[in-house]
Amino acid sequence: MHRSRMAVATLVLGVAGLVACASARMATTNGSLASPTPSGTARGGAYSSPLPGPAFSAPPGQHLRVTVAQGCPATMPWAVTDVENPADPALTRALAPTGAASGLICRYATDDTVHFSPGANTDVDTPSPLPVPNLRASLVLTPTQAAFLSALVAGTSIAPIVGTYNCPSGDPGSVALIVLGYSTRSDVDLWYSDTGCQGMDNGSELAFGGGNASFWNLQGAIDALVAPPSSGPATPPAAYPTLSASS
Repeated sequence: MHRSRMAVATLVLGVAGLVACASARMATTNGSLASPTPSGTARGGAYSSPLPGPAFSAPPGQHLRVTVAQGCPATMPWAVTDVENPADPALTRALAPTGAASGLICRYATDDTVHFSPGANTDVDTPSPLPVPNLRASLVLTPTQAAFLSALVAGTSIAPIVGTYNCPSGDPGSVALIVLGYSTRSDVDLWYSDTGCQGMDNGSELAFGGGNASFWNLQGAIDALVAPPSSGPATPPAAYPTLSASS
């Protein structure tokens, strides 16, 4: 059973913490995705929120800190929902400063097929948890690429979101981690929700894709450097039979 690739969700924005749903991935007891708000799902679904203001709030869960020197994590556990940067007033005015000299792009995906045990009643039984998202593609940025990308990031609008947007359903586990390295300040981590209601945040400020041309330019540049990975197993499981031509 595959998730619908084009199921349309209505997203009502302009309320505090709601835009965090675009990047939230909360762990449940069986490893599946749960909603960070009473009326939404972690990726895709209908959204409304009782919260009153337009400010971004990082979703509950574990927040990741990665440096360029550490490299891309091999997996992105479901419990990780966002990034965390050292407190810095500059990161409340833009997603990141210009002038990066190094960087990483790390893209993650998982098998999005729901699996049941043999003989299970798929109407009532609980499927197996989706595998932990793993690193599918990555790039160590050259100084030129890092400077170019940081300029786009710095110029991406983080204006509060007001309005109603239609978003396609997202791919569970599909996310990108971007790390920008600087010679005169600490590295900056960015969480890029690259499917569904797309957006990028630094843990305190969000650039949402809806109606945001500067975000689309940034998205295009990232995808040109490292193409989005496909969903599904990274390699065919050993249990899958190998087909051979008959004589």
